[in-house]
Amino acid sequence: MTPYRAQISLHTYAPSVDIHVLKQRGSQGWEQIAVISNQTPLPGTNIVQYEFVSLEPDTAYTVYSVAGNDSTVHSKATRFRSAPLPSSEPRVVTFGATSSFGRTNAPWESLKVAASEKYVL
Repeated sequence: MTPYRAQISLHTYAPSVDIHVLKQRGSQGWEQIAVISNQTPLPGTNIVQYEFVSLEPDTAYTVYSVAGNDSTVHSKATRFRSAPLPSSEPRVVTFGATSSFGRTNAPWESLKVAASEKYVL
């Protein structure tokens, strides 16, 4: 995965979802840049995965989903920032993983595995 890609996974009971992507435009606020329509769960699961490509470096994004069969059902929004350019001024960058599954059946093993992997930047 390059610094300018991000993959999301979301849990849904809807037969399909539309994924809305917004990009922060500095003091101008958020601008919707894409709606990825009719994303269906992986076979035999309730998990939808999507890989965002061609992200701008050091840019904040917001993503949320809308149930394809009911536009009144929205997920909570999640935010992430793409990696800075290698030539950027050095600064602390924090990587994290979250889950919207709440505390039921915690801890989520997939989050532990992601955190234990070694990344070379």
